[in-house]
Amino acid sequence: FGIAKDDFSGDLAELTARAIHPEDRAEVERVNRAVITDRKHSSIEFRIVRSDGSVRIGRAEAGELTLDQDGDALMLTGIVQDITERRLAERAMAESEERYRLLFDHMLSGLALHEVIVDASGKPVDYRFLSVNAAFERMTGLRAPEILGRTVREVMPEIEQSWIDRYGQVALTGQPTSFENFARAMNRHFDVRAYCPRRGQFVVVFHDTTEQKQAQQRAE
Repeated sequence: FGIAKDDFSGDLAELTARAIHPEDRAEVERVNRAVITDRKHSSIEFRIVRSDGSVRIGRAEAGELTLDQDGDALMLTGIVQDITERRLAERAMAESEERYRLLFDHMLSGLALHEVIVDASGKPVDYRFLSVNAAFERMTGLRAPEILGRTVREVMPEIEQSWIDRYGQVALTGQPTSFENFARAMNRHFDVRAYCPRRGQFVVVFHDTTEQKQAQQRAE
């Protein structure tokens, strides 16, 4: 709290007035009263303003409430933790995830995250759509609300087993792969890169090369 022990009377109201952010004081006082008068314990987070102007984030947990012979509150124990770094880390993570999401959504390449589905023997038999970007939707004609959470065999029953085998190996071994292939289900050619972000999952990044292939065939 930034208050020296010798400079503190021990009074909770003084601590609240001296160190709790003005916008958080009313809620802190309400929670304190609820513990003492209503025996309702709840945790609370609040900002601590130190004498040097720095601001920290505290999290308080009320502990044991000792009563006198008449049943009135006599003493309350509690713990306050400084969770500033934790909250800053969470904020940084959220901002990082938002930047990733923006990049993910605005990539020109199609990108999709899947989880592989295996049978009792461990052989890949299907995979499930977990996330796709806008370019994926444009290139394939498949819309996220219609496919997320569903398997590829549900979405495209005519999918070739070779695609499932190839992606399953990436998801189960962690070895990336790249190839060109023709997807009969969509009648399109794709240049594909696939890698494993975690065991059992794979990410596919691909470009539609149909026009280039057709132009090459016409030239030949």
